[in-house]
Amino acid sequence: MRNQTIRWLASVLLAQLLIATAVYMWQREQQQPFTPSLLLQALDQSTLKKVVITDHDRSVTLEKNQDNWQLPDYDDLKAAPKKLSNLMHTILSMKTHWPTATTPSSHQRFELTETNYQRKIEIYSHNELVETLYIGSSAAFKKSHLRKASDNHVYSAKLNAYDLPTEQHAWMDKGLLKIDTIKHIHYDAFDVTYHDDKWTLETTPKSEALASLTANQTVIEMLQTTLANLQVGELVAKPPSISTDNQIRFEVTTDRTLTYYLMQNQSQYFVKRSDTPQTFTLNQADYAKLLKVKELTQPINTEKTTTSS
Repeated sequence: MRNQTIRWLASVLLAQLLIATAVYMWQREQQQPFTPSLLLQALDQSTLKKVVITDHDRSVTLEKNQDNWQLPDYDDLKAAPKKLSNLMHTILSMKTHWPTATTPSSHQRFELTETNYQRKIEIYSHNELVETLYIGSSAAFKKSHLRKASDNHVYSAKLNAYDLPTEQHAWMDKGLLKIDTIKHIHYDAFDVTYHDDKWTLETTPKSEALASLTANQTVIEMLQTTLANLQVGELVAKPPSISTDNQIRFEVTTDRTLTYYLMQNQSQYFVKRSDTPQTFTLNQADYAKLLKVKELTQPINTEKTTTSS
C-alpha cells in the first residue's frame, strides 16, 4: 500500500513538473521579441509578369508588356499605373505577425479554402505561377484574414477584398484620353490658336462672319481643364450606331493633332479619339463641358468697342 502511494505521489510530482516546464517555456516564448517578416519575401517585383484576381463570379488578368501593365482580356488597354503600383506595394510589403490560426481546419472558418474565399490572387514570375494568396473574411476595419496556398498559417493583414475588384474597367487607366498643353482647336468652320498668353480666332480667309467674332476665352479654358482631367468610364464592347451628322467632332493640337468624337444615345454618353479604335462611356457632366466646344467663339462686344473709342 505504501509503495502504491509513493508511485502515485511520484506521478503527481512528474505531472506538476511537466506542467511547470510547459508554462515556463510558454512564458519565455511570449517574452521573446517577435520580428515580423515579409509574407512574400522571395518575390522580386521586377520579375513579376502577371497577376490574376478572382472572386466566385469572374476574374481579371493584369499582364506586364515591357514597361506597361495591360488588361489582355479588355482590348489590351493600359492598366491604371497608380492603382497597380499600390497593389504591388501592398502585396510585396505585407508582413507576418503572430498567426491567427495554424491548422487546416481553420481555413473554412476564415473563408480561405480553394473553393471558399473572398478573393484569390495568383502571382506569376517569368510566366510561372509562383504564389497564390487567399483573401478571406474581415479581421478588423480595413483588414482581412489571408493565407498563402502553400502554408496553413492564417494571418491578419491590411488588405480589403473591396480594394481588389474583379471588374475589368476598375483596373483600366481611365485617363487614357486626357491631353495637356493644347495649342490649337478646330471645330466646324472655326480655328482658335494659343498665342501670347491668350486664345485668338483665326480670320484667314477673311469673311464678314469671322470679322464679327472673337475667341471665347472662358469656354476654351474650360475645355482645356476638362481635357486635361478627362476620365472615361468603361470600354463599350458594341458602340451604338450613331450617324456622323449626330456626332460632335473637334480637333485639338499639341505636338500632334487628335480628333475627339462625342456621341449621345438617349441617356448614355460616349467619347472616342482618333488615335484609339475603342469607344468609351463618359459621364454626363464632362460630356456637357466638352459640348461647349460649340461656343468656341462669341460675338465681339461692339458696345464696349464703341465706348472705348
